[in-house]
Amino acid sequence: MTCHNARRLMGAIAFMLAATCAVQAQACCRRSVAEGQEQTYLERLSPTGRDHALASVGEGEHTYRFVVRDANQPDRPWRRARYQVSTREGVKWEGGPDAHQGVTDAQGRTALYRSKTPVAPEDWMVLPLLGKGSQGMTFRLVDQDDNGVAEHPYLIDAEGGAIFCGRSLPGGHTARVLDRKPTTMRLYTNTDEGECRKLAAALNPVMAEPGPQRQVKGLQGLLGQGWSRPSQERIHGKLMDVLLVHGSDSEIRALASSWRAEPGISRKALADRLNSAGYGLVEQKPPRLPALAESLLAQGLALDPTPAILDSHAWALHALGRHNEALLELDAAIEGFHQRCGPDDEGMYQETLSHRAQVLAALGRSDGALQQDDQGVPAPKGCAETRDQRFLSGELAMPAAFR
Repeated sequence: MTCHNARRLMGAIAFMLAATCAVQAQACCRRSVAEGQEQTYLERLSPTGRDHALASVGEGEHTYRFVVRDANQPDRPWRRARYQVSTREGVKWEGGPDAHQGVTDAQGRTALYRSKTPVAPEDWMVLPLLGKGSQGMTFRLVDQDDNGVAEHPYLIDAEGGAIFCGRSLPGGHTARVLDRKPTTMRLYTNTDEGECRKLAAALNPVMAEPGPQRQVKGLQGLLGQGWSRPSQERIHGKLMDVLLVHGSDSEIRALASSWRAEPGISRKALADRLNSAGYGLVEQKPPRLPALAESLLAQGLALDPTPAILDSHAWALHALGRHNEALLELDAAIEGFHQRCGPDDEGMYQETLSHRAQVLAALGRSDGALQQDDQGVPAPKGCAETRDQRFLSGELAMPAAFR
């Protein structure tokens, strides 16, 4: 999965993110050089009789203990709550595991950690944990100079599951959010903290219901409770997530019809929802209800003919076996990306190239225009690079932004 799945977002991912594309079951963040002391209270302890009475993790003479910061109020300790300790990427914890999870004491303190070699304070990662499960993800909020942004409210949305609210730690990190299965997680920083907590209190028990029909009923009930526009969009997104996996053709069509009847919805917002629904069906393995997906995407394309929606519709045509039609639309989408190539287009452009290669393979053809690596896999150039080369060669008119 690539960052292209931002096409499925039901709201805007806000401004201060570093490498925050939705990634399954792994951390996704860059780390600054000196963030360890910023993100946790750190105590360097010498081994004593008192220390030996504590739970100990790892082996070695170098001894550490931490006070974890609260996920919601970083100026306070994370008391009697779950946390994870690890070292940052590229730093080996000699004598210790890759990561250790535990529960803090009444003062927010961790277990005792031992290492055979010294570990610098900035090389430790000490994070509070939210959610349940073995799969986890952390984001980091940064400014334009890649410095961590502290005390900023955020919302993390686990697809098909709960939402989590918090404030970024002094190093810019969010809490580490856990789930029972590999899950796409979306980070939002343009969020109202109070509204987030109110929504989480109402939404998360519904998403914990043991069955899709009960979840659908609960979400439909929430939609009638007068939420703010962003919260209403989030509930709509949760309802769509459940129906795309478990709903019938008629239930999904009814949901799309309710969008059209929604007062004040713009053409673009409706197109985005139709695109999210259609692509959400066709990207499943195997594609689910491809004829319905094609219909929804065709409606979205008529409202807002962007390259991304054109690519989505082409992918639905491919799922239906209409490969020649899909190829024509993918070529048109690629040309559309060359005309614009904005900062947010690169991931979608690369996925469109991947879709084109797969459609060509289905037609028994290869793409000779693309270079290949040693394994014969196409290695496409970036969108902006290709656009600029075509402009210099006279194949492409100057983009409007440069006129």
